[in-house]
Amino acid sequence: MTADNSFTQVHLLVCVHGMWGEPKHVSRLAEVVKETHPEPEDGIELDVLVAETNSEGNTYDGVDWGAERVIKEIKARIASIEGSADAPSEAGDPKQLRRKVTRFSIFGYSLGGLVSRYTVGILYATKFFDDVTPVNFATIATPHIGLTIYRGSFLSRMNQRLAPILLSRTGKQFYAKDNDDWGDGKGKPLVEVMSEKDSVFFEGLSQFKHIIFVANA
Repeated sequence: MTADNSFTQVHLLVCVHGMWGEPKHVSRLAEVVKETHPEPEDGIELDVLVAETNSEGNTYDGVDWGAERVIKEIKARIASIEGSADAPSEAGDPKQLRRKVTRFSIFGYSLGGLVSRYTVGILYATKFFDDVTPVNFATIATPHIGLTIYRGSFLSRMNQRLAPILLSRTGKQFYAKDNDDWGDGKGKPLVEVMSEKDSVFFEGLSQFKHIIFVANA
């Protein structure tokens, strides 16, 4: 993407919390990022959005519904950014430049990583990345292939049975028991669909310059 001096470029970073989470769980990350990059770099400003609409009980609603909420927040933030202008320069130039989001990054931990992947897929399918360059995609402790079942573990077997009930749609998706929710009951689990190379989720993810998955042990 070539530089355009008629507007100030903005790099939007979105932070998404995990299961039972709250925005404050990623707010410190957002603060550190802004402290590390307080000034524009190469003429590009950094703006950080901490997703707020999926807090606490809303994390039971499923990866897909959570992502739809995040997308609404992203669109609202972009509208706010691009509807504002820079202050006049210290040199006395009264001209105010438009601000335009030209770069995009997203971070999620736990469930937030799956929500981020779904979010990216929908953004890709709606041609969002035709005008915005995807830069960084990062997740921490995210069950990208669902939650593993350890056959020899009583606790794991109990979780497999109870989580899809107690955690509602999200629990079913965690344990890949949600195939009856898609395609008139004949669909595939969401985590499987999101991993298929011909899906918008995989294609969208592959657009990013940097992709980082951090596991826990």
